[in-house]
Amino acid sequence: MSLRVVLAALSLAGCGRIGFDAERDARAADGSATTDTPAGAPITWVRTFVQQASGSTSQTAPFTATANAGDAIVIHVFCKTATQPTSVTISAQDTLWSFVRLGSIVGNTTSMHWATEVGAIAPASGSVAFLVTWSGSCIETIELGDEFANADPTGGATTFEAHDEVNGNGNCTGSVTTLHAGDAIWSACSGGPVSAVDQGFTKSADDGVQDWSEYELTTDPAGTIEDAGFADTGDNVATTVAIRPAS
Repeated sequence: MSLRVVLAALSLAGCGRIGFDAERDARAADGSATTDTPAGAPITWVRTFVQQASGSTSQTAPFTATANAGDAIVIHVFCKTATQPTSVTISAQDTLWSFVRLGSIVGNTTSMHWATEVGAIAPASGSVAFLVTWSGSCIETIELGDEFANADPTGGATTFEAHDEVNGNGNCTGSVTTLHAGDAIWSACSGGPVSAVDQGFTKSADDGVQDWSEYELTTDPAGTIEDAGFADTGDNVATTVAIRPAS
């Protein structure tokens, strides 16, 4: 039986975390108990927004996606290249859309894997054409994204209130500390091969070549350390985001 099959079987059996931390961090960061609860309706996952990979050398990656007005969109963007990219943007056919890069572009020149995450609040409902543009040419590009309802409608660092970008080898891992009760936790891993999501998470985007996203809709208090991860056996880049619920 392959290592990936073993890891997937362990995840499905619910035998703790899939090869990384055994402890679920449902507690305040300082170890104390807190009693605050979400003020409004809980965040809900709506749909996979984008899940694609391209092996064609290019500086850009187009895709079309559908969203509901006011929903939060978070996307993991990946570029394989020997030189670290200095920037990445997502533009839309509908100019009301505005994506904000949430973290640094992380990776290394050995694996040539580079990734970060971007977020936006959908300005209107419907299908829109988007274009991801990197500062240089990519041997491969990947986009993994999801849509969430009942998130804070402000956008930027207010909605996507904590983030983490990790370059590594083996299991993909990330960690964020929530600032509000009931945050949704979202994570993505590319570079693969990903074979299982972390305990408590639900698989979402899948580009068909073993790069995935996952999410967990928590009821945890503010100040909770939330770990996310995927079973993986190769060089990879992971991004993790805490999404604030609407008040």
